[in-house]
Amino acid sequence: MYKVKEEMLKKYEGFFQRPHGEWDFGNKILYRMCEEHPAHTDVNVAVGKIWLIGRSYAAAIERGRKREHSEEDFYFTSVAKLFEKYGEELDGRIAALQSAALNDEAARETVRLHKWWQDCIREITEDEKRSLVSKYLHFHLRDIVYIYDSRAAAGIGALVTRQRGTETPHDADAVYADFVGRVRTLAKAIETAFGVTLTPREMDEFLLYVEEENRKAKQK
Repeated sequence: MYKVKEEMLKKYEGFFQRPHGEWDFGNKILYRMCEEHPAHTDVNVAVGKIWLIGRSYAAAIERGRKREHSEEDFYFTSVAKLFEKYGEELDGRIAALQSAALNDEAARETVRLHKWWQDCIREITEDEKRSLVSKYLHFHLRDIVYIYDSRAAAGIGALVTRQRGTETPHDADAVYADFVGRVRTLAKAIETAFGVTLTPREMDEFLLYVEEENRKAKQK
């Protein structure tokens, strides 16, 4: 169970009345790339997608790797082999969720998918790559996958508390599952309070707005 800090949520009501989408142009290019080239069986295409998404969102797959090979070698050996090994299965798992609506059941399935893809990527990075995995999957399943990073985590942490007894599914990354559980709770509270249903992209904008406002307040 999670609990929304209603008094804190009220504080950010102005967000829902102001225009959004400052990064729409760049994001549309990434969305279009994944719509026009959704598959992962063409290794060059798959490597290009994870390179562009990771670099655009400060979550590059090569970040933190051991410097045994050049960056180019890492992409076209290790990353390429990753897609050769798992690309077909990744396509199947994404396709199974392509028509899903944004609800709690779909969110649970995306958490499972996130864990599976995170484990695959860990084979070549020896790192969790939690943020990259969420962002990469989001651009292939924009309607149901929530974006995770440290700023979004700080934003949700300011608005939703985890209650004692809240369980993490065994087939999920504990941190991402907790994040998604809080976000779904917040999404319902926003619908009730303001009559607004936020897409995963809009929820990300809202959480970054909350984090930024809190950071500004602390600096005063």
